[in-house]
Amino acid sequence: MFMKEAEIVMRTILEIMNRNYNGYAKIKMGALVADSEKFRKIFNLLTRNTQLNNLDLILDIQEPEIECSCGYKGKGITHLGLRNARCPVCNRNAKIVKGFEFEIIEPKEHN
Repeated sequence: MFMKEAEIVMRTILEIMNRNYNGYAKIKMGALVADSEKFRKIFNLLTRNTQLNNLDLILDIQEPEIECSCGYKGKGITHLGLRNARCPVCNRNAKIVKGFEFEIIEPKEHN
């Protein structure tokens, strides 16, 4: 994950968690957004000595999928942080259609 993107993601999580803290957070995150273990470590660092210190972070990792002009849909050759992929059938650049998701599932933000 790029540093600027990581900062935005973490700030968003912390803002929502501070308003709606309930002991845990469930986050849907594409595998291409960040390495889940590194994400967890950064989150723990940022929440140390705060009310979120003992938060149970549940990550629902979404595996990447691609679509290619040759008609292939499925897993492809992808790299963390990059927006393009290679088709395993024809070896052309393919569009990544899944893998960059980021959504806080719970707790939901109250409007």
